[in-house]
Amino acid sequence: MVCDGLTLALHLKSNAPFTLFIVDKTLGLPPGGTGLTQARPASAVPSGDGDVSIIADRVLIGAERQE
Repeated sequence: MVCDGLTLALHLKSNAPFTLFIVDKTLGLPPGGTGLTQARPASAVPSGDGDVSIIADRVLIGAERQE
């Protein structure tokens, strides 16, 4: 899964590098999750938000990223 189309504006008081942790939560499962839903028993019911997909990444702002 790829997060596409996010625009983020930051207004900072410092030019110091920092790490930003970004998380995106999307309702539903990715296409590869079909097997998971088929494996559920008929008595299964959604809990909380139901099926969700979550992607997360750290982004280093103001310096080269080190892997």
